[in-house]
Amino acid sequence: MTLIEVSIAVLLSMVIMIGGLQFFYGGERYLNEEKYHRLALFTVTDRLENANRYLYSELSDSLTEVNTIVMLSDKIGYRTTSVSTVDDPRDGIGGADSDGITEDYINIAVTVMIPGNTDYSVRLSTLITEYWNE
Repeated sequence: MTLIEVSIAVLLSMVIMIGGLQFFYGGERYLNEEKYHRLALFTVTDRLENANRYLYSELSDSLTEVNTIVMLSDKIGYRTTSVSTVDDPRDGIGGADSDGITEDYINIAVTVMIPGNTDYSVRLSTLITEYWNE
């Protein structure tokens, strides 16, 4: 073999090795980010489950929070819970509401924002009626 053939063989081997290592590096990075995503999803779900402790009339005052710090393994996340009322359009909206109740549902939305190189967040929301925990 000549020096050129050896150089080309070494170059091709290095390209293949570097490509293979990038595959493992990218996979590890993806799994690491997915770990935080799963922890954030668990935190959001847990917060929604906490709504079961409160009466319907207490939900607005008991759950609302803004940028509460939550620990996601070794990262810090910020949890925001918003509680708002929703008027069902099927029975009319506002003053035209047929039953006179303009707050038919409560919408609870929980978001966990995870800062980092690429900020991302996990958000879940649910609608609750006044008969939800009877």
